[in-house]
Amino acid sequence: MNGIIMGALAGVIVWGMWGSFRLGLLIAVAMFVNLIIAGSVGTAIPLLLRKLKFDPALSSGPIATTFTDVCGFLTFLGLATLTLSWLLD
Repeated sequence: MNGIIMGALAGVIVWGMWGSFRLGLLIAVAMFVNLIIAGSVGTAIPLLLRKLKFDPALSSGPIATTFTDVCGFLTFLGLATLTLSWLLD
């Protein structure tokens, strides 16, 4: 639910600022996907570290943040690459 709300809000802001509904939609979808990944990774990494006998409180933050940032960049840039001709119409 949080991903839908934040993605929609960011999409509307981008649409209002740059006047491009398509760019706003791209931002909204990328944010939604990134927040879904962040929630999944933020849950899975501490569980995995605990199973491997590491302290999840010390290690999960940097690992989850790095993984989420990389996935966010790849999601946005991948979607932008796939929809470039659609965005430029």
